[in-house]
Amino acid sequence: MIQGAGAFRENGFVFGRLSPTQTWRVLKLSHYSPMQR
Repeated sequence: MIQGAGAFRENGFVFGRLSPTQTWRVLKLSHYSPMQR
């Protein structure tokens, strides 16, 4: 729980500076890029 909260806090800091569309693209890339490799 604590580690998850830390990761969420870091991600929130990064995604908070992006627009919703950019955030969606980042999430999409982060999930699908490793699969394509």
